[in-house]
Amino acid sequence: QTCALPILHFNAHASFVAVGNLKSIQPKVEYDVFWKGYVRYFLNKARFKQKVKILQKHAVIEGKITYQLCSIVDKTCIVESDSFRIALP
Repeated sequence: QTCALPILHFNAHASFVAVGNLKSIQPKVEYDVFWKGYVRYFLNKARFKQKVKILQKHAVIEGKITYQLCSIVDKTCIVESDSFRIALP
């Protein structure tokens, strides 16, 4: 399966602020005749980086990541979401 660039949503919290945009790390890029354009994708594993500025001790970073999984066999896609929580000491 391949994965399109996700959308990262943070729950507002006074202990941190997001800095900049979510960045993909080493995606594959190629022209796809089915989609009629260049697509960025990952095989088996995707990595992304988001900088945050910690404003208070014991920061709690919570939110949701929404992403798309597509089959390279039949070109079908589904959208998935997962919640996350990171509590810093």
